[in-house]
Amino acid sequence: MNPRPADPTDDPSEIARLAARILADHCPTGLRWARAAVILTDLTDRDTYMTLPGLEPRLDKGLADAIDAINHRYGAVHAGIGYAGIRGRGRDDADTGADWRMRRTMLSPRATTRWDEIAIAKAT
Repeated sequence: MNPRPADPTDDPSEIARLAARILADHCPTGLRWARAAVILTDLTDRDTYMTLPGLEPRLDKGLADAIDAINHRYGAVHAGIGYAGIRGRGRDDADTGADWRMRRTMLSPRATTRWDEIAIAKAT
């Protein structure tokens, strides 16, 4: 069973911490990874979630607010959790800070996220 936060959260550092913990539990020792996909389930409206008085989750919005402020001031590719030089505009080495470049010819089909790439099944 995968770990969940004690209370619903929109804190990116908490979500990243849980993702790293899951990867540590499931990846072989020494395996290098760069990204982890996160599926958000059991979404709850912030204004309707209630808990017992005195047991409210501790909210630390400092990091999230700092990331938002940096990205608002300098652009969306300047700060984030876990970027480590692999995030950028994604087109040029200078933008990503990496010494590699993605080959667009190796791009997987995006049939679940792009209308123009949805798979078509034809019955005969």
